[in-house]
Amino acid sequence: YAVQSQIRMHGYNPDDAMIFVKPRDGEHILRTEDIIAKINEHGDSIAMILLPGVQFFTCQLFRIKEITEAAHKKGCYIGWDLCHAVGAVELKLHEWDVDFAVWCTYKYLNSGPGSVGACFVNEKFANRDDMKRLEGWFSHRVETRFDMTNIMDRTPGASGFQLSNSPIGEVIKLISSLQIFKEFPMEKQIKRSRKAIAYIEALYKHYFLDDDELKGTTEVISPTDPLERGNHLAIKFSSPVDSVCEGLAKRGIIVDVRRGEIIRASFAPLYNSFQDLHTFLSTLHDLCVQQRNS
Repeated sequence: YAVQSQIRMHGYNPDDAMIFVKPRDGEHILRTEDIIAKINEHGDSIAMILLPGVQFFTCQLFRIKEITEAAHKKGCYIGWDLCHAVGAVELKLHEWDVDFAVWCTYKYLNSGPGSVGACFVNEKFANRDDMKRLEGWFSHRVETRFDMTNIMDRTPGASGFQLSNSPIGEVIKLISSLQIFKEFPMEKQIKRSRKAIAYIEALYKHYFLDDDELKGTTEVISPTDPLERGNHLAIKFSSPVDSVCEGLAKRGIIVDVRRGEIIRASFAPLYNSFQDLHTFLSTLHDLCVQQRNS
């Protein structure tokens, strides 16, 4: 709906102006070749491509570099929503020649609810005066901001796209989190996360696929290849799991539920332990058995 509002603001109908890419019938994951085929099919008429770095629902990690290259070959701008990718997977936005990207900081950057968002703008666009954009008080260079000339003296780089000031308290929380990231680099976090997600998979197989009572009642809809997914697993249940989630909450385990039948299990490498994962899966198993027998 955010994209639809932009389309309407520019005088177009979203039904005509927005193109979707969907998984093939019977599949949960978008194939890279299908995304690129859609770009090649419509590229001459596409103004902008917007995709998630990690799909929030299935945890699919998109091949950002490959898709960005395909977009540029057709002359398309491409931006990435990295809310579920920042702090969870390796990102090389400048090296991959991404045009722009946006993300939040309250998920894997651990800065807390309501914290600030962020953006990346490719340097080839950052200082162009011919690009249409919204401008505000904080788009202006701080050195000349109070000269009050009524003439925009734009801040270079991504900061030139900032409209207003950031809340100081939220920035302080983010700085504190980023300082921890410096002490525990992303390479180590990614390595630990992949081990953890593999452990979740093993526990899931033990508690749900190898248990005759629960076999066939669940399905993992996330990619099976560790290099093709982010930092969570999405487990789909054959029946609503509202009562199960209530049981988890009573035991101090908070999960994310989508459509009443999908639980997303994530791992924060800075503070979650492997014991946390075992506690979650074993408790989830017990509650599912209890629900099935009630």
